[in-house]
Amino acid sequence: MDRNGSKIEASIWGHAQVERFNRILQPGCKYVIHRVKINPNAESVEFRAIGHIFELSFDRTTIVEPCLSIEFPILPKHLMPFLEVPARPNKTFVDIVGIVVHCCELECVGMFTKYKQAIFMDAWGNFIPVGIWGSKLTQNSYRWSTAENDRPIAIATMLQKDKGFGGLNTSEHTNFTFNPDHPAARPLQGKIRHKVIGI
Repeated sequence: MDRNGSKIEASIWGHAQVERFNRILQPGCKYVIHRVKINPNAESVEFRAIGHIFELSFDRTTIVEPCLSIEFPILPKHLMPFLEVPARPNKTFVDIVGIVVHCCELECVGMFTKYKQAIFMDAWGNFIPVGIWGSKLTQNSYRWSTAENDRPIAIATMLQKDKGFGGLNTSEHTNFTFNPDHPAARPLQGKIRHKVIGI
């Protein structure tokens, strides 16, 4: 994610370079990166997790420098409309915003994994199911237990599209933000939210 909240995918080729960038790049840290190749997104011929018009390529000439001075937003600038989700390739990462209008009963899958399905509704009345797994459920356990009555507005980032499931699932990178101050959440405030709460 860049300082404007836009996300783009980067590819690294060759075992030596993959090992090098695995040592250098750490999730959640800020970097200034030089000597990066910018190419058109090749998702029409190869799988890409992020649907950006461009993609990056890192190679042996790429320079990565730690940076503490750049402020990055907590949430991405652009969120995907629900109607665009079905067109995305399977396993693509998706960022969405919606009102939580329903939460199913808690289920146990296997011996240890807990699962719950939430139904989100966007500003145009489109519905999409979101499967919430494991730690993403326990981290927000109180919020999910009260969501049926509170109808919170939630931004969910880095959800994973699952063709077999027919909706979206949490991934290890997913983050939920409830009732955020974000331009994409504003159309859901006011009359739309009150109408849903009254259902």
